[in-house]
Amino acid sequence: MWFGVLGPLAIRDGERMCVPSAAKLRALLALLLAQPGEVVSTRRLITDLWNDEPPATANTALQVYVHQARRLLLPGKSGKDAEQPLKSVPTGYYLDFNGHECDAIIFERLAQQGVQQLDRGDAEAAATTLRSALEQWRGLAFADVSVRSIQQVYAAELQRCRDAVLVCRIDAELRLQRHADLVPELTMLVAANPLDERFAAQLMTALAGSGRQVDALELYRDIRQQLR
Repeated sequence: MWFGVLGPLAIRDGERMCVPSAAKLRALLALLLAQPGEVVSTRRLITDLWNDEPPATANTALQVYVHQARRLLLPGKSGKDAEQPLKSVPTGYYLDFNGHECDAIIFERLAQQGVQQLDRGDAEAAATTLRSALEQWRGLAFADVSVRSIQQVYAAELQRCRDAVLVCRIDAELRLQRHADLVPELTMLVAANPLDERFAAQLMTALAGSGRQVDALELYRDIRQQLR
């Protein structure tokens, strides 16, 4: 079974795609997927599912959502079934990732591998691996989940990691002297992130490496003025 959080929430079991339609059901699975393999307490789930304003019936409602989630993940399988990935303990619930994958975990694994390759000086392998890591993304992380803690903590942290990996991938390609190829991409990144000095520095390097020293100097002056 594959779980996707780097974009709208998605689940695939072989050829069967499971897309939770109910907002609370997506939110429950997102809270469990944000901490894969870790127990999330019942109290925490209730607090986050209702954004700190749980109704009096929250405990019962949570049990209903857990039942629905289990039916979605493995139709016909009970919560006690050994194959059921949504497990319960006295204090809460967790997703058992034994034999299952998540795009965020794949992204993290590839990102670490790519950074290590770059540190060893293998820019070609690093560029390929880091590009594969970034290809795990289908949009904004947890794009269709409105839980406050998911957006402010987990999605925000994943986005920061994605930006850092993107910087590393571009560094690898700059080392491979792909300056001219990188200019269009970096131009868009600088326009979208005008105060991010990392992308600006990379664009200046790409411009200079493409023989456009005047444009690189002009960009430096523009960025310096913006930062002031």
